[in-house]
Amino acid sequence: MVYLLSFLFIVVLISTVPVIVFFVRHTRYLNGRIEHLVAQRNNDEEFFANLLRDFQANRSFPEAMAAAVGRIAEKLEAQSAAIYEVRDGDLVVCAVHGTYPLTMQEFGIGESNAAQLERLRKEPVSLGDGFIGQVARDMYPVLVHDAAVDRRFDPYPARMRISTAMAVPVMEDGRLLGLVAAVRTTEDENEYFVSGDLSELRQLTPQIAVTYELMTGYAEMSRRQRIDQELNFARQIQSSLLPKSFPEWGAFSIHAFTCSAKEVNGDFYDCAQIDEDRMLMVLGDACGKGVPACMLTAMTRSFIRAYADKFTTLQNFLRDLNCQLYRDTDAERFVTLGCCLLDRKTRTIEFGRAGHTELLTYVRKHVRNFYPDGPGLGILPKDLAEFDTFCMAFEPGMSFLLFSDGITEAINTNGEEFGVPRLVEYFKRGCDLEESPDEVLHDIHRAVKHYSPDQADDQTLVLIRHI
Repeated sequence: MVYLLSFLFIVVLISTVPVIVFFVRHTRYLNGRIEHLVAQRNNDEEFFANLLRDFQANRSFPEAMAAAVGRIAEKLEAQSAAIYEVRDGDLVVCAVHGTYPLTMQEFGIGESNAAQLERLRKEPVSLGDGFIGQVARDMYPVLVHDAAVDRRFDPYPARMRISTAMAVPVMEDGRLLGLVAAVRTTEDENEYFVSGDLSELRQLTPQIAVTYELMTGYAEMSRRQRIDQELNFARQIQSSLLPKSFPEWGAFSIHAFTCSAKEVNGDFYDCAQIDEDRMLMVLGDACGKGVPACMLTAMTRSFIRAYADKFTTLQNFLRDLNCQLYRDTDAERFVTLGCCLLDRKTRTIEFGRAGHTELLTYVRKHVRNFYPDGPGLGILPKDLAEFDTFCMAFEPGMSFLLFSDGITEAINTNGEEFGVPRLVEYFKRGCDLEESPDEVLHDIHRAVKHYSPDQADDQTLVLIRHI
């Protein structure tokens, strides 16, 4: 019986030894895996803590990437490292640390990081070219233990000084964002890179991807903030240029309305006193939209004010203004202008046109169109630019309407323009009903808005009425 029990004990002991061995080994593996995950988590926490400090320090994208590549080189004990970004289908260095030898140019010993980065930025790497281009093309991490015997390093003049290198593509949702490379040279006292170094670099590249996305997003946000600030500045300039109100001028009552298609307006209106009896009322439209058009309107307005001080005739005024803009603007920039010279002593209104829309006049229940000849300002030289004008008496019951082409060229869903006939219809209706000038202007604008909800161009109206 004793022998039987001893035999059974030995059998059980032998059968449980593999289980115990497996348990011990598995426990060691789990402990090692836990230690690895803890180390990776610590690395992630340290990396993102540094990234947070970069944001708090208001670092730019180049500064943040330079800090990141420096940390990578330090962690891997690499003599040099570089981060590439994909730009226009090629790889371009956006950050470098140490004297980086993976270049098609001569090895820049003693070159500063800033000078080296400037040089490397001018050396885009096509996918498939050299070690870096092939790793990026294949989108798979590569460790080269001995670069001296690897043909992928042949294109680099400093290949004989490269001891070991590795590169890992930076990916996001299957998309290649860039690449991170680390190098040790023959002067480096450290040994060759090993698989553990490649694993650590692979763990860092997702963080580089996050850094890249965050910093580019932050840079875009900053760029948009700068644009918003510039647009706000342009709006302030434009607001200061438009008259807040119009002076009483004998029998003339002046009212205006404008609505921009973009953040700032290419249309403008202004009035300038010539002398005790005469005042110049203008409505202009600079080619284009947005900030460039706004800047052109500001320049034109300053010229108008300057030439108003030495005004002789409306024709000479338009010629001088055209000559100035022709000299100071390029071929793609011009301004159309409608001008009304109001004379409260003679009770007359003279109209001149420089490539602008016609003048609509409401007289005795009828609307007439006047469009004297004249090219846009800044298009033709002085010898070729001629301007005609039209003058008529200003009598009770009369109204005059200046407008920009954003009104008549507003397009509906069928591709049809609002047109001059519709504008005449609403202008006449408001005058027939003896609506106030502001009511006439807003009725016209509401009609245009209803006809064409998606405004494509700036829209401006100026109404001059006999009090």
